Parts: sequence; structure tokens; C-alpha cells
Amino acid sequence: MKVLPQSRSTRRECSVTRFAHRACFWLISGLPKCMASKVLTSFFNLRFLRGNPWPYESCPYEAAKRVALLDEIPVGAHTIVEVGSADGHNLLAVASHSQESIIIGIDISHRACSIARAKTRNQTKIHVENTDLTELLRRHPWLRGSVDHVIVSEVLYYMGGDKSMSTQLRFLSTLLAQDGKVILVHGSEDADRLHMRVGEILNLARISESRKTALGKNFLVTTLGHSTLRRDLAESVA
Repeated sequence: MKVLPQSRSTRRECSVTRFAHRACFWLISGLPKCMASKVLTSFFNLRFLRGNPWPYESCPYEAAKRVALLDEIPVGAHTIVEVGSADGHNLLAVASHSQESIIIGIDISHRACSIARAKTRNQTKIHVENTDLTELLRRHPWLRGSVDHVIVSEVLYYMGGDKSMSTQLRFLSTLLAQDGKVILVHGSEDADRLHMRVGEILNLARISESRKTALGKNFLVTTLGHSTLRRDLAESVA
């Protein structure tokens, strides 16, 4: 099936929708921390009230993002954490790809976690936690400095402005092993800015970056690591 390019009016409508979406979560992030957390948790619990609200498993675009994500994870990775693991679709893909890895998915929605646990109940290497980054280290102090890869896929949009994003992401540096990496996957027009901001917050360099297309939609995959792992990116951005 041929995918027609978006018209100028369609692109404008998408930009307006994206702005309204971002503005909503910027406003939420400006609330007192406890209140903001409750509002976000309630929002995602409502989204998952009747099951999975997004076509993670049935959409070829989502499948293409999973393939691109797995390309960034070596089979021998020991510990992998996904932030905002939703229904567990990435957790299952990673477990199939890297069968010896310990895989931990965290999500603030208890409804999403229930769905993910049901999907992954036969996977002894997968652990689903109804928590955020702040509480994860308190629950599992052994994770400090031992995580090989942290996955952040289609999540940054919901963290609000730069200040809120910095507050939530600063714990990632504590999780990472010395040669640990953060893999970012986002499909929005502002993915470049979001990925660059994460690198600044964590003081990590871009190790690799690629722009891919599926069903006429673009997405950006960026892997961040410590500056000693930096390599020339001039040819890596497609």
C-alpha cells in the first residue's frame, strides 16, 4: 500500500495537536510534586482502564521501532531497565533478543503494570515494577551502577518542561554501569531536541544516532553513553 505524503494542512494540524499535548504536560509538571504525580498516575490508569490504548503489537510502525531498539542492545547485556514500560511489549521483545538478561520494566500506572505482568508471567527474567525512577533505587539499591542499558521509548513527552525532565531523569546516571548506555526512541518532530536535552541532563555523549521511517512516519533512535565512547556521527544519521 502506497503511503501518501501529509498535506500542509495535515502537518499544521499535527503541529497544533503536538503543541497542545506538550502544553498539557508542561502544566501538570508545574504542579507540586505530589499532586503532579497523582494527576499523571490517574491519567495513565484511565488510559489503560480498558486494556492497552495504543496498538503496540498490531502496528507495523511500532514493530519497526522495536527492531531498531533491539539493534542497539547486545545479546550479552546483563541488566536492562525500561522507563515507562506500559503493557510490556518492549520487555518481551528484549527478553527474546537477549535471553540471559535481567529485564526490569517500571511504570507509574498500576493498570499498565497489571497488563505487563500478565503478558510476561512466563518470563522469569522479566520483572515489572509499579514505581518511578526515584523509588526504584530505594527498592533495589543493588541496581546502583549496575545497569547496562536503560530504555526510554516514547516517554519524554510526558515529563513536562526541562526542569521536570531533569528532576525525573537525574537518577538514570546513578543506575548506569561504567559503560552503560541510554537508548532513546521517539517519533515526534521534537525528538532531536528531546534527545539532546537528555544528553545534557545526564552529561552523556551520543554514541550513535539514526533516523528511520516506517509507514511514512519518522522516528529517531539515539544511544547515549560516557564521552570516552563517543565516535564520529557524521555518517551515522540517515
